[in-house]
Amino acid sequence: AHVAGGWQRIDYGLNMKVMIGMMVAHTGAWLTVCLGKHQPHNVTFYLANGLVYLAGLLEVKDFPPLWGHLDAHALWHAATPLLSYAFYHFLAADGCVSSPPALEGKGLKSL
Repeated sequence: AHVAGGWQRIDYGLNMKVMIGMMVAHTGAWLTVCLGKHQPHNVTFYLANGLVYLAGLLEVKDFPPLWGHLDAHALWHAATPLLSYAFYHFLAADGCVSSPPALEGKGLKSL
């Protein structure tokens, strides 16, 4: 729908609610996994997700640009690459701990 010009009719309020709902569901699923198996790298998950929720406030609670350039949306985009890196670092560590024999059989080393 976006490609065909449907982007002009998107209800952004509904879109925001759906995205927040998906984020909460995603966090709940991973939280269930982390609380079920206590691993040292779970701290990375807790920290990354906590910071994602704090950064998410920038997306939801907008403010006028600082110094005429830095608004909430710009700061959100500045934060997301670092937070994505932290979350994928957790995923890599979790994958190495969860299935080291599968990794070593492919010539890969576990962390």
